[in-house]
Order: sequence, then structure tokens, then C-alpha cells
Amino acid sequence: MGAIERRINAEIETYQANLRQYEQEFTEGVQQEYPLSAFKRSQLTQRHQGLNLTAEDVAAIENPIIAAIEEHRQKLQQYEQVFKESIQFEYPPSDLTREELQRFQRILELNDADISALEAIIIQSSSEAEYRKQQERIRQQQEAEKQQQLEEVEYRQKLQQYEQELIKTIKAGNSLDSDDVRQRLRQFQRTLGLKQTDITAIETTVLASQVLIKPPIQQPRPAQPTQSAPERITRQKFLKWAGFGSVGLVITVVGSEIFKGQSPTPESTDQPANKSITISVAEPKYIPPTEGASKAFGLPLWTIEFETVTVDEKGQVIKRDSNKQAKFFKENLGNGITLEMVEILAGSFKMGSPSGEEAREKNEEPQHTVNVPAFFIGKFEVTQEQYQQIMGSNPSNFKGAKRPVEKVSWNDAVEFCKKLSQKTGRKYRLPSEAEWEYACRAGTTTPFHFGETITTELANYNGNYTYASAPKSKSRQETTEVGSFPPNAFGLYDMHGNIWEWCQDTWHDSYKGAPSDGSAWIGNNLEQILRGGSWFDDPRNCRSAYRYNLTRDDLYYDTFGFRIVCAAGRILQ
Repeated sequence: MGAIERRINAEIETYQANLRQYEQEFTEGVQQEYPLSAFKRSQLTQRHQGLNLTAEDVAAIENPIIAAIEEHRQKLQQYEQVFKESIQFEYPPSDLTREELQRFQRILELNDADISALEAIIIQSSSEAEYRKQQERIRQQQEAEKQQQLEEVEYRQKLQQYEQELIKTIKAGNSLDSDDVRQRLRQFQRTLGLKQTDITAIETTVLASQVLIKPPIQQPRPAQPTQSAPERITRQKFLKWAGFGSVGLVITVVGSEIFKGQSPTPESTDQPANKSITISVAEPKYIPPTEGASKAFGLPLWTIEFETVTVDEKGQVIKRDSNKQAKFFKENLGNGITLEMVEILAGSFKMGSPSGEEAREKNEEPQHTVNVPAFFIGKFEVTQEQYQQIMGSNPSNFKGAKRPVEKVSWNDAVEFCKKLSQKTGRKYRLPSEAEWEYACRAGTTTPFHFGETITTELANYNGNYTYASAPKSKSRQETTEVGSFPPNAFGLYDMHGNIWEWCQDTWHDSYKGAPSDGSAWIGNNLEQILRGGSWFDDPRNCRSAYRYNLTRDDLYYDTFGFRIVCAAGRILQ
């Protein structure tokens, strides 16, 4: 063979290798996103030019691949239409209907993974109408509760008016046995519209208080150390002597009258300084899936019923909602270890902080609307036993099977998602920053999903620092077991504090140009986003809108961990 022929053969082999290389890269590109974005198309153009391929070469490679993708999409659309019509008449589908759907699937040559993902999206979308109805029922119930609360406040004010009138009458030296006095009080009672049981309770308590505040009869007694004043009648002693333990409003009002002018002491102060307010919620109720129950990604959906709380700027509970409900599926990791993934329905929210929020930072603006597709997210941060089961190691400093794994870099978290996806056949990943904040807020617009502030009875953070008007409290100096505090309205735990949570997104110093579809914002920055704050941080860093950033390989001691997402569609790693 001559030199020219060898050179020609070498050129042909190089050309064919370039064709195969471009075909592989184009195939991988459309698998990641289709249709291709302008950025991805620009990358591919540069690539085929670098491989010395002509426009005809590129078309010969791309056209069959695109045609196959379009054909596949058309088949999915056909199946989607048939499935939608089926569940309109019967949901969940009967065994007979399911057999027909499977037969149609085989005709279209669609795989099970495509079908599972498609059906999950359709079912979630179909659930939105029912979800809106449920939200409207909840709104009406809340309005009714609000009206009832207003009526209760108004009635309590009337009780207070009668109390004050009764005390005023007694202090003026009038006898309650007098016909004139009794008739006047009865007329006042009718005007206020009071119940007889409440009237009796008030009169009994006021009369008891008048007995207690009479000067005691002096008796000879041994000499005592000099006292500046007689022993106070404390609130606790009054309740014990009067025998009214928990009369409620009546005792509160009468007590304030008795102790008026007295300086607070540890025995008579309701809320000691620098002590957190104890807050607890009802235990969640788990409802197992029934036969034929809805599924997501091939796994049956459980139901959980739970209670949430809302606090004011002082950290005091102003609202309880015991009618919250969420759906989730359980991922079996082996050895009795499971991962619970909560369904988050599609919706819109304002991402970032409003201009008036305390401790707001420039990188939290501009506040903008984001439309987030449905997804599933971990009910808890990934625990040490879950991490150990998938990764075979536990880097955490604060050991505990149910504690969140920490000392985890962004790279470690991504590797966990990759291995979990391979093990289960379902695609797991880190949440986008928009998904994280949407899940954290759970429909709220306040600095925390609990309300205007946060206390260490609600989350694990450095209680030596305060937010709004909440009191100082404890600083645990370590992580706590996941689920130790009340959940948010989506049924998620520890979204504030405990550990920082890695997100998919790279760091941007503002939201200018941020995507509005809930997807991750990936740029050339080498630093990644973290959210939620940790046990080490002060409360301002635990706000729903607060953003933090570090490099992908940074472990930063024992404050960094993650929670994961399972969702249909493109997965960014």
C-alpha cells in the first residue's frame, strides 16, 4: 500500500471517528434537554466545527435522532390522552383498565420508566383542582374561626366590663345583698348578654379576692428579721387558696386587679426573662396506603396528618392548625432503613425577601415570582443511617442514626444522589434553590414558616441571639434528631436550623436574571448555594430567604448536610 493510500485511509478513519464522536455528544445533549437551548446549540456548533464536520454531516447525524425523539414524544402524547380519559371515568384504574393501558403501552413501544413518570405528572395535575377546592374549604374554615375568635374576644371584653363594675361596686361599700344593687347589676348583665355560669364564676372569684385582700388579724409571734413590707399574696397562692386552678380569663383579670402596683418577683411573674416559650404539637398520624392507592414513581403514597403552629413577633403561639395533611412515598434503602419523600404540588410564590424584612440582605433581591412544577422532597434532612447505607461511611461529628449527616461537601451530596438513583432506578438530586425556598415557606410570606420570629422551641439554632421580639434561649451546640420540632404546612421538618442544606444552584449575588420556572440556576461560579442555617447560626441566618455559599469541596466542620428531591424531567448534576 502506498503512502498516499495510507494517508487517505487515515483521514477517512479520523473523519469517521469524528462523526461517531459528534453523534455521541449530540445524543447525550438531547437526552439532557430537548429542545436544545441556545447555549447548548452554540456548544454543539463549536464542537462540530472543531471536528471539521460539514453542515451536511451534522444534518445526517442529527435528523434521524431528532426524528426518533419526535416520534417518541408523539407516542407519549397518545398515551397521555388515553390515560387522562381513563382516569376521568375511573380512578384508580381497575385491573381490567390497567391491562388495556399496558397493552396500549406495548403497541407504542414505551418503557415502564416513561409511563410511570408521565402518569405521576398527570395524576398530580388532576389533583390540583381538588387541592384548590380543599384550599377554598380551608379558607372558609379559617374565616369562620377568625369570626369566632373575634366574637370570643368581644365576649371576654364584656366579662371584663362586668368584673370591673362588680369590683367598683364592692369597693364603694355597697352590699351585693341590696335589692337596688342586685337589680342594677342584673340590668347590666342583660345589657352585656352574659351567660349565668360566667356571671356566677366572676362573682365567686371577685368575692374570694376581696376576702383575701382584707388585712390579716394580728397575732403575737416570735421576733423575725426586719421586713420592709408584709408578705405578698402571690398569684400562685391566690389561685391555690381561691380553689379556681384554671378558670382562665376570670382569674387573669381578677389577679391583675389584686396584684396591681406590685413589682414582679420570680414567684409572681408569668414568663421569666430569657426563658424560651414551650411549644408542642400533636403527634403526626400515619395512614398506610390502601389497595389500589395512588402511586408516585411506582411506589404507593402514604398519608400523614399533622399539626402546625404560627407565632407572633414575641414567639407566642397565635394559631394552631391540626388539619394539615400531606402525601409521601417510602423509599426502602435496606436493613429496615427508609427514606420518606413528601409530595409538593405545583404552585407560584414570591422568592426572596420583601424590602421591610429585618436583617434582609442585598443578595435576596429583587423579590420575584417563580412558578414551581410539582416534585417530591425529603421530609427530613438525610440522616446518618441513610447516608451510611448508601455511601458506606459516616463523616458526622455529632453521631446518631437519626441525626442529620454533616461534614458533607456538595460533591459528597451529589455522589449520594447518584448512588441512590442507581440503587432505586428513580432519579434523585439536590433541590434547586427555588424548590428549596418554595418548600420551606409552604405558602407563608413571613421571615420564617412559623411566622414573624423563631424560638429554640421551634428549631435548633444559637439561642443566644434573637430575632424580632423573641426572648433569648438555649444554645444546644450540636445537631438534634430530625423531626424534633414542629413541621411546616407541607409536612417538612427542620427547614430552619439544625444544618445547612446544599442546593443545585451555583452562587449569584442577586436574583437579576434568575429563572422563573423553578429550575436550578447554573453558572460558571465555583461556589454552590446553601440554605436554612444551622445549630451554630443566629436566627437571621435561618430565615426562609437567607442565602449562603461555599465551594463544592468545602466541608466546613459539622454544619453542612442536605436533603434530596425526586422529580420527573431533566436532572442536573
